[in-house]
Order: sequence, then structure tokens, then C-alpha cells
Amino acid sequence: MKRDPKAETQYELFSSLAEQWEQWVDCLRFQPARQATVASQDGRVASIRTMTIPSYTATDEQVEEIKRESIARYGIPYAEAERNVQETLVADAQVLSPDPIVPPYEVVAV
Repeated sequence: MKRDPKAETQYELFSSLAEQWEQWVDCLRFQPARQATVASQDGRVASIRTMTIPSYTATDEQVEEIKRESIARYGIPYAEAERNVQETLVADAQVLSPDPIVPPYEVVAV
């Protein structure tokens, strides 16, 4: 990244790699509300802006009713969900490495 010279007799200055990284990190960290920088699978990067969401108008009773209907239609018991997560972690671990996998919620003494 070029910077303007500090005096008329100086050449353009280039930022160090570390300074360029810091500028990029700051650009990502301090984005305005509802704005995001995303990368696609092919490596292209784009800046996007999300839609404005209208104010929340549902009552607590309506939210609870939707939760009950969703659980009845799509939910599975907690034990079954936990077993599915364990099976997925084990399958992924066998593909990636032969080392034993530690579930993310298990505390391991070092």
C-alpha cells in the first residue's frame, strides 16, 4: 500500500506487511452495522449490506407457540441429538486423523 510522501523530495512510501495486515484487520473489525465482508468458495471477496429488519412485534405467547409447533414438527430428543453430534465428530475424526477426538464440551486436564 502506498502512502503519500511526507515532503516534496521523498518518494512514495510503502506500508510494511504488518501494517497492511493491521489496516485490513481494522477494516474488518470496525465495519458499520449491517455490513459484512464475505468470501466465496472460489476466493472472491465482496462487501455486502444486510436488509433492514422491521421491529419485533410478536408477543411472548406467539413466540412460545411457534417454538412448541417447531419442536413438535422438527425436534428430536436431546439424547438423540447428542448421539448424532458424537457420531459426526467420530466420523470426521476418522477421516482427518487417526488421533482420538475430544468432544468440544469435555474438559481435559493437561
